[in-house]
Amino acid sequence: MQKKDPVQNSEQLGNLLLRYKKIFKPPQQSVLLEVVVVIKEVLGIEVSTTQFSYTVASRVVYIKTPSIIKTEILKKKEIIKKALAQRLGDQHSPVDFI
Repeated sequence: MQKKDPVQNSEQLGNLLLRYKKIFKPPQQSVLLEVVVVIKEVLGIEVSTTQFSYTVASRVVYIKTPSIIKTEILKKKEIIKKALAQRLGDQHSPVDFI
């Protein structure tokens, strides 16, 4: 009798965790922390997580900063979204900034 290859066993703990990594979404605060880091890298502007809110269900980031900073963020929105997609993955990154 031959034993199963443990890599092909879907009930193996490692494979089970990989399956759930695809299903779970990152929490709201971790997405906001990445948004702050990416904005710092792209624009060079220091912002805090309290100046944004994020809805996990709709994947939209709401900007609550002063209008000058908000317009700069909206100008570079596509670059910021691409950087977030690389860091968080396409399925878990924000879709839009409002």
